[in-house]
Amino acid sequence: MGAAVYRTKFGSVEIKYVALNHELYVSRSDLIEAVRACCTDYVKPVANRLVDKYMEMFADSYDSKCAKLSESNIGPVIHFHAAGNLLDTMSDFNYTDDNELIESGRRIRALFLWLADSSYNASSYFGMTILDTLGSVRNRLDRHSPPFVVRVIHDGVWIGECDDLGLVTEANSYDELTSRVWEIAPELYAENGLGNSTDGMRIKFVQEQSSDSRMAL
Repeated sequence: MGAAVYRTKFGSVEIKYVALNHELYVSRSDLIEAVRACCTDYVKPVANRLVDKYMEMFADSYDSKCAKLSESNIGPVIHFHAAGNLLDTMSDFNYTDDNELIESGRRIRALFLWLADSSYNASSYFGMTILDTLGSVRNRLDRHSPPFVVRVIHDGVWIGECDDLGLVTEANSYDELTSRVWEIAPELYAENGLGNSTDGMRIKFVQEQSSDSRMAL
């Protein structure tokens, strides 16, 4: 593992990353400066408030920390996946006719794409594998949007059950079963009054086996 802080640049703005407990974080103040650099002069004064607003909407206490490593204090940091969600959301100003906001959103989209590459480079710098990174994202998604657990058993046919969705279905193969679950789960989600949108819906398939019926997928 390299030094405690990974430094890179978006244009002329330095962006610092740290790794805390195998989780990648980006400096909050650096991210705000990068957002401000993307904004038009009309939007620049509210860049800080925009970041705070979106963090309140899409982040939790695990997404924001204060990093102090040895004698290097870079202050508040944001989980890299939360930062990506933040920029992705901020780049979408299609709901407005304000040309200043639309142009700022286009520039922030460029920052969002840049962050994806730089986060990968930072992860590699700290010795984090792609599995570490994916595991970090999965853990964050599990906090914000816990998956519906579908228990899967094989008893001549493949059977899937999910109590939270009131789902019971079967199929001749495992692949057919997962396809069937994804086909009917959104409808059950709505019918059970669990929400108005299934865009962020997540399903976790857990296969249950006994010693006399175990089989590979």
